[in-house]
Amino acid sequence: MRLAGLVVLALVVRIVVAARVVVVPRDSVTLLELARAARDGDFATLLAHHQHPLFPALTGLLARFGPDLETAGVAISVLAGALAVIPLFDLARRLVGDGAALIAALLFALSPYPARFAGVPLTDSLHLALVLGGLAAGLRVLDGRRVAVWALTAGLLLGAAYLARPEAAIAAMVLLGALAIAGRGRARWLAPAIVLVGLLVTAGPYVLHVSRERGDLTPTAKWKGGGEAKAEEYARITGRDRSSLPAATLETARELSVTLHPLLALLVAAGIAWRGRPCAAGLALGVVTLLFILACIRLFFFR
Repeated sequence: MRLAGLVVLALVVRIVVAARVVVVPRDSVTLLELARAARDGDFATLLAHHQHPLFPALTGLLARFGPDLETAGVAISVLAGALAVIPLFDLARRLVGDGAALIAALLFALSPYPARFAGVPLTDSLHLALVLGGLAAGLRVLDGRRVAVWALTAGLLLGAAYLARPEAAIAAMVLLGALAIAGRGRARWLAPAIVLVGLLVTAGPYVLHVSRERGDLTPTAKWKGGGEAKAEEYARITGRDRSSLPAATLETARELSVTLHPLLALLVAAGIAWRGRPCAAGLALGVVTLLFILACIRLFFFR
């Protein structure tokens, strides 16, 4: 009952925030244009854009049942933002206990930052809910019960999260490595293999489509498609080339490091350390630390 109450509280907060929005972000306009294409059955336009297709596809599908595109997009964002409380609570409960999990879920429900992003038609809330769900399912694998079911669930959810935003690949890689290190017996290789199957089922077709369209193995068109235009504008304004491999690598690291995913990776690492596998926790912490070091180098020396 307490968890249900927190979900309702998060839902009310996000509805109030959505009702007070005056101007939607620029990315929302793009996503709603893609949602219109999805609603009208123009999937070629939807898949040709560098934005990942899940959020506009769901928005277009909901818009077919009556609401306008903006209302449909906000509804999906608000609902996903409220439901994200459930996997967040499950993760925290397994790491630090029921009391702390309730506090964490309460803080998330009332926090203005996630509420603000849930009040507009953006991919963030849907993506966050799916990533949290995937990590929560992945952590359950370590219990040793129903390993195949939870591993497949984790892979499917993280693959779906990837269809919302490409940064979900970070959480997927951390989870695969964590399960490979922390697993015992057959589960050490079976669980990551099943997670990978789930990822391929949901995200694989989109990756193949993007790679075929671009003529190389490209997991996402977002960083390349959006990044190329930004690089050209950056070079035109500053006279500096950001398209070289070192600069592009540092720029990607900066973009990854400012997202929530390093924090989620830390959460998974803490869970593994809690289960008596500090080496895996250290590995995850090392990856996150490297991302932040690269981001700082990019910020102070390649401005």
